[in-house]
Amino acid sequence: MSASQLEFRPRSRWWARRFGPWRLERSAVREIYPGRPHFIFSWTPVNFLAKENMPWIFMAEWPEGVLGAAEGLGYPVRYGDQIP
Repeated sequence: MSASQLEFRPRSRWWARRFGPWRLERSAVREIYPGRPHFIFSWTPVNFLAKENMPWIFMAEWPEGVLGAAEGLGYPVRYGDQIP
């Protein structure tokens, strides 16, 4: 994540050699917000909504850190307790 773009890539090196990375420009990001925590896994989705209503999902063990970093870089962040 940088002030100009978000970059998504598979975590596996094998998959990363064949697919991605995918970039989402800062100007295309409408909103970033947390998803619902999974009832079994400790990973929580962080949703990145692009202008075309295209959702991008980033799985995070600590979504508050991802949201805080995005907010610090100037992205539009909505926390779970905020009403859209």
